[in-house]
Amino acid sequence: MQYRSPSLKPRTPEEFLEPMVLDCRVTFRDLDLNMHMNNARYARSAEYGRLFFVLKNGMDVVIKEMGATVVMSAMTTRFRRELRLLQKYKLVTRAVYWTTNDVFFEQRFETGPDCFVNCIMYAKIRLVNATIPDVIKTICNGKQVPSPDPPKDLLKWIEYINSSSEALKSEIKKS
Repeated sequence: MQYRSPSLKPRTPEEFLEPMVLDCRVTFRDLDLNMHMNNARYARSAEYGRLFFVLKNGMDVVIKEMGATVVMSAMTTRFRRELRLLQKYKLVTRAVYWTTNDVFFEQRFETGPDCFVNCIMYAKIRLVNATIPDVIKTICNGKQVPSPDPPKDLLKWIEYINSSSEALKSEIKKS
C-alpha cells in the first residue's frame, strides 16, 4: 500500500523519529484549587500531543486504510514541578519504541531556556488488525524503520505492565 494522503507527503525515517513540539500556555481552565495546572489537564494535553504526532505523520490515514483500530493501553505520569497560570511550556512528543502491535510515546512538558522537564509521561498505544512496523513502513514510502532502543525506565514500566496484565488474567481464571 502506498501512502496517499493529498495533504501530507511521505515522511523520511528521520522525520518520523523527530519529536513533535507544541507551544502551549496554562490557562484559567487548566487550574486546580492550588492555582496550578490540574493533573487531569496534563493527560488531556498529552492526548493532543499524540494526536498531533499521528496527524502530522499521516498515521491516521494509513491506519484507516489498513482497517485497523487504535487503543490506549496504558499511561504513566511523573510530575516534577508545577505549571502555573499563564506559564508557557512546550509539549514534546516522540515515538521512543515500538513492537509488532504497540507503540510507546514519551511526552515531556518542558519550560524555560534550559528545557526543564516539569512532567514526563509514557503512553502505550496498541494497534489492532495491523502492525506498527507496516504502518511506519507505509508512512516512510516503503522504507523499513527499526525501532530505537527503549530507554531503561521504559523497559521497567513495560515489565510492570506485563506483570500486572498476567496478575489480572490469573484473577479471571480463578473466578
